[in-house]
Amino acid sequence: MLPTHNRFTLYLSGFPKGTNELKLRKHFNEIDSSIRILDIEIIKEQKIYTLALVYFISREDVMKAMRKVNYTLINGCELQLTQYHPAEIRNRTRESIFITNLPQNIRSKELHALASEFGEIMSCKVNYNSAGICKGSGQVEFKSKESAEKALMKWNGEIIYGNKISISPFAVCRLKQTDTQGTLFIKGIPKYYTNEDLKKLLDNNTNIKTATVAKNNKDDKDNKGFGYIAFNDNESMMEAKKELEGKVIEGNELCVEKAVPKEELKELRRERRYQKHKDCNLYIGNLPEHYNDEILKKTFETFGKVASTRVMLEPKQDWSTGKVELKSKGYGFVCFDKPEEAQKALRAFDEGYTVEGSNLIVSMAEKREERKIKHNIRTPTYMPPMPYGPMVFYIVTIATYL
Repeated sequence: MLPTHNRFTLYLSGFPKGTNELKLRKHFNEIDSSIRILDIEIIKEQKIYTLALVYFISREDVMKAMRKVNYTLINGCELQLTQYHPAEIRNRTRESIFITNLPQNIRSKELHALASEFGEIMSCKVNYNSAGICKGSGQVEFKSKESAEKALMKWNGEIIYGNKISISPFAVCRLKQTDTQGTLFIKGIPKYYTNEDLKKLLDNNTNIKTATVAKNNKDDKDNKGFGYIAFNDNESMMEAKKELEGKVIEGNELCVEKAVPKEELKELRRERRYQKHKDCNLYIGNLPEHYNDEILKKTFETFGKVASTRVMLEPKQDWSTGKVELKSKGYGFVCFDKPEEAQKALRAFDEGYTVEGSNLIVSMAEKREERKIKHNIRTPTYMPPMPYGPMVFYIVTIATYL
């Protein structure tokens, strides 16, 4: 049995769910076949991050992997290699910084190179959206507290690719399902409100646990116009909800709702968008490689007013140059203003309407889960080549015998 940690072990994260050991070995081999791997162990207990242990033969293999494999892409996801135990992550916030207003085209590898002037880096990550474009933020963890403080002092306000970045200490704050029990979401408060001002809205309630206004950065003077009040029990929360509903502050009526976990809220918003546009939204497949949002919009404006278009993109890496470019996945979505216009486009393509000589695949957009069930789509898995040596020997033996 392999040890859980040794000097030739790296922790690998960032790969998509469903990626097995064979896929990871194949990825390492495609980048540099001289990297010798003893074993790869996927840790399944992790719920938030997909994590694996990669055991190498020597220090040289570890260094090669860090230099060549770190920040490369597998199925559009960026791999992260680190040298410390994940249990230490929760205790290392003093050495970490959070960066906002990053340019859309920056990658983790470039941010790592820029931040390395302040000291040795343990990990570096740019936050991407589903299309592989930077969401404008990222975090860097240094080996020492001094390096993090140096970056906070000297890097804050610097220009990166035309954007003036903002640096703040990184604070871990994850909302668990149980954290929203007995918590109210309050929207419409004045921007100058502090935590104390928010708490004073319920002076008579003695069961308030915490009152927090939402801010982009801890040091910001103004809040984002909303906040949260947590109570010791649900009964106190319901009483406070009744008290605050309909209350007007400086001409604004407060919106008071029971707080919902972030992931659940995302799912609710996604469902609302789907229900709102499901009769107007079309799936477009077999798109030419050069198609972007604008070309797709012009193509379908023939059938009516187009509310929005989106060509789905994925980051693809050029192994020779190391550059990452966003390429079309070959499909996208067109949302019309009215359901009749969507039906008009659907009928036209059913009757053989072509674009630039290509037969586009046009159908009503479906939720991914429904589409998988309807078409019985299964997640593909990598199958290693069958060993043919013994089979060849068996066939030759039979042929000789006959």
